Amino acid sequence: MDKQSYEQREQYANWLSTEKWDYFFTGTFRFEDISPNGARRAAQRFFRGFTTKELIVLFIESGKLYGKVHLHGLLRFRFDQRPTAQTIWKRWFDKYGRARVETIESREAVSNYCCKYVTKQMKDETFIVI
Repeated sequence: MDKQSYEQREQYANWLSTEKWDYFFTGTFRFEDISPNGARRAAQRFFRGFTTKELIVLFIESGKLYGKVHLHGLLRFRFDQRPTAQTIWKRWFDKYGRARVETIESREAVSNYCCKYVTKQMKDETFIVI
């Protein structure tokens, strides 16, 4: 990775780690034939259903972990109307497959998460759902 690209990714990770987030999210699709672009569209439709979302950042990977396209992300909702992790998990599971939704306990955890998913060289894409 060249120096400029690394610096841009580092700045992006730093920005993400300064935001207040509610959950870490990982979603895996149960069907094998979904493309990264199809995963992006499905995730945008899915999170549109949560009208109380403020900001969602998702990182798409093409399947080295489970052999399927999957998403990693950071989720933030309006404080007074935040869905539970169980609600998000169940909706994703019913519609698409495996999910993991974890409450964020510290900015350090977010910083580590961002460094892992933003600064590594990803072949696919990162996108923001507002």
